[in-house]
Amino acid sequence: MSHTGYNSQRTERKRYKTGTLTLLEIRKYQKTRQLLFKKIPFYKLIRLITNKYSGMEFKWSSNSIFLLQEAFENFLTLFLIDCNICAIHGKRVTISIFIITSE
Repeated sequence: MSHTGYNSQRTERKRYKTGTLTLLEIRKYQKTRQLLFKKIPFYKLIRLITNKYSGMEFKWSSNSIFLLQEAFENFLTLFLIDCNICAIHGKRVTISIFIITSE
């Protein structure tokens, strides 16, 4: 009589150190060329900001919006990498507002 219990079918999942999966996910998105934010909501946000602070109506070309979005996403990705490295250094699991505002 063969016994096929819970322990015989269980496979061990690979366990990663804290923050490793986050870094792997960041690297995955850095390798892809697709944008992280949708184009139309980003365009509306840019229009809202420029109209609010300039007082004039700007017309944006699609290339300028695309380049601005690329630059913004690159900056945000690098910023979050730095925040995650600070969290790992401080032996914390998540990024908190304390890490972002401290220098």
